[in-house]
Amino acid sequence: RALELTGYSRDELERHSLSELLSAREAAVALDLIHTLEIGASNCIQQVPLKTRNGKPVSADMRVSATVNDGEVLVLILARDSNERAFVERASRSHEQSLLGLNELASKIILPPPESLAQTLKTCQRAMLADTMALYSYAGPQVGFQLSESADAPPEFPALLGLADPLAANRTFDWRTGERPTSAITRAARALGFSIIHARALTPPGRPPEILVAGYRHSQIRATDITTLSEIAVKFLVAFQRLAEQHRQHITRQAEADELSARFGILLNETAEGMVRVGSEGRIVELNLAAENLLGFGLADTANSPLEDVLVSAQPLAQPMLAALNQGQRWSGVEADLIRRDGSSVAVHVRAIPLTAEPNLGGLILISDRTDQRQFQAQSNQLENRAWLGDLSAIFAHDVRNPLNGIATGLAYLAGKFDPSDPLAEDVSKMQAEVQRVDQLLKNVLLVAKSTHIEYKPTPLHHLLERTLARWGGRLARRNIQLDQQIDPRTPLAMADAHQMDQVFTNLIVNAYEAMNQTGGTLSIHCHAATHPEAPPDACWFLDCCQFRSIHCHAATHPEAPRGDFVEMRFVDTGPGIPSEMKPRIFDPFITTKSDGTGLGLAITKRIVTAHKGAIFVESFPGTGTIFSVFIPVAPENDERGATNAE
Repeated sequence: RALELTGYSRDELERHSLSELLSAREAAVALDLIHTLEIGASNCIQQVPLKTRNGKPVSADMRVSATVNDGEVLVLILARDSNERAFVERASRSHEQSLLGLNELASKIILPPPESLAQTLKTCQRAMLADTMALYSYAGPQVGFQLSESADAPPEFPALLGLADPLAANRTFDWRTGERPTSAITRAARALGFSIIHARALTPPGRPPEILVAGYRHSQIRATDITTLSEIAVKFLVAFQRLAEQHRQHITRQAEADELSARFGILLNETAEGMVRVGSEGRIVELNLAAENLLGFGLADTANSPLEDVLVSAQPLAQPMLAALNQGQRWSGVEADLIRRDGSSVAVHVRAIPLTAEPNLGGLILISDRTDQRQFQAQSNQLENRAWLGDLSAIFAHDVRNPLNGIATGLAYLAGKFDPSDPLAEDVSKMQAEVQRVDQLLKNVLLVAKSTHIEYKPTPLHHLLERTLARWGGRLARRNIQLDQQIDPRTPLAMADAHQMDQVFTNLIVNAYEAMNQTGGTLSIHCHAATHPEAPPDACWFLDCCQFRSIHCHAATHPEAPRGDFVEMRFVDTGPGIPSEMKPRIFDPFITTKSDGTGLGLAITKRIVTAHKGAIFVESFPGTGTIFSVFIPVAPENDERGATNAE
C-alpha cells in the first residue's frame, strides 16, 4: 500500500529519506512532530502532503507512533489517502442523514402532522439522499402525467410526461451517466449535470397513479440503496396520502358532528319536553333544562347517576325502559306521577327511544308534563257534568212550570173571592208574588240551560237602549240614582236581536240598580261606535269615588275589545264593586254578590252577547264602582242612509 500511495518501487522508496518524502513546505509541521515524538507515544496527522514518483504530491492521513528496539528509536507511520477518509465521512454523514429522514418518516406515520404534500416530499428527499425529487400524477389519456409537486426540482424538468415516455411505461426506471437518455427527464438531467435518475410508480388507493422521480448529481450512493430507499419513500407517500384523506374526512365529519351537537344542544334546551340521555349502563349522561325543571335536579347533581335514582315513581320505570333500550327497541311509555327532588309530585308521560339501532348503547328518555292535560281533563269532566246538569235543569224547570201554572191559577181564583179588606187577601197576594218570582226563576234557568233562537238583523241599539232607559227612569229616580246618558246618535246599526239585547240591557241595569239600592249613586250609560272618530287618542276612564259620579273620558276602543267594527256600550255604576276573588267567575251561573240573588242574570247576559258574536268585559274597583263593557258587531250594510232611515 505504501508503494501504491507514493508510486515508487521498493528500492526507490528505500533510497529516500523521510525528509525527502515530506519535502513540501506544508509538511514541515508533520516532519517536526515525527522527530520530536516521545517513546511510546502516538499521534494522528491529517492531510499531510506526501511526495510521489510523478512529482505530484498526494494528501495523506498519518498515524505516527515511536518505540525502541535494541537502543534504536523506530517510528511507525501508517498512511492512507485523505480522499478515502473524506469519502467514508461523506458516506457516514449520508447514512446518518438517511436514517434521520427515515426516522422522521416513521414519526409522521405514527403521529401524522397536518402538513402539505410539498413538506412530505421534502422529507422523502432527505431520506433518499436525493438532490431533487418530483411527483407526477396521472391527468388523463390525452395529457399523460402532470407535475403535481416537487422538492428542489429545476425548472428544466418537464411539466408533462406523455404516456409513451419510458418513465410512464415502467414501474421502476433507472438512468446513469453514460447511458442514452430516452426520457424527457433524463435528457434534461444530462444537460443539468445529474448522474443518476431513479423513478418508481405508486398507486394510492382511490387516487390516480403517480410517478416518484429522484435525481442525484453525484454517483457515490449505491444503486441498491437507492432502490431500497425509494421503495420506502413510495410506501410512505401512499400511507401519507391515505392519512391525509382520512384527516380531511375526519375534519368534515368533525364539523358535521359539531353542527349536529350544536343543533342537538339547541333542541335539548329549547324543547318544552324533558330529555334525559342515558349511557349503555343506564347512567345519566345529559339532561336538558326542561328535564331539570320537571325533576328538580341539575346535571351536576345527576351526572353518572343511575336512572332509577332520578326517575322515582310508585310504579317501576327505569328497569323496563332500560331493558328495551339495551335491545335497541323503543319503549312506548306510560302515564305516571314522578317524585321531584323537593318531594312534590308532577304528572308526566314517560317514553324512551334508542339513539342507534345497535343494542346496549343507551338512548333518550322523553318526559312530557301532563299537568295541563290533567287540569283540562278535569275541566272537561266538569263541563260535561254542567251540561248534564243543564239538561236536567231544563227538564226540571219545564216539568215544574206546569203545576206552578196550576197553583198560580188557583191563587188568582182565590184572590177574586176575597174582599180587599179581608186579612186573607194580603196573604194570597204574597203567595202570588212568590209564585211569580219562582216562575221568573224557572224562565232564567231555561234561558241558561237551553239555546235561544236569535233573529239577527240590523238594529239601532242606541234607540233600543234609550227606550229601555225610559222604562227604568222612574224607578231609578225613586231610589236616588242619577242617570247619566251619553248616547251617540251617529252610532251605526248592529247585527242583533232586539228582544235579546233588551234582555241584556235590562239585566245590566237591574244589576246596577240592586248594587246602589241602599246608598243611591250614579248610573252612566255610554253608547257609541267602537271606532269613534272624535275620541281623544290618549283618553281613559276615571271614577270619582268621593262625589259618586262618573267622568266620561275614554278611548274609542276598549283595551280588550275584539278586532273589527263594533258598537260599544258601557254601564257604569258607583256601587260597592265586585270582590277581586269573585271577579273571574262573575259570569258563571249561580255566582252572585247579593244574598237573595240567583246568580243567573249575568250568566244569561254573557250567553246572549256571545251568541251575537260579541264580547262583554267587567272592570271593578271595590268601594268605587263597576264598569260593564258590551261589544256587538256592526251590521255590514251600515251607511249614512241606512242609519238615517233607522232613526
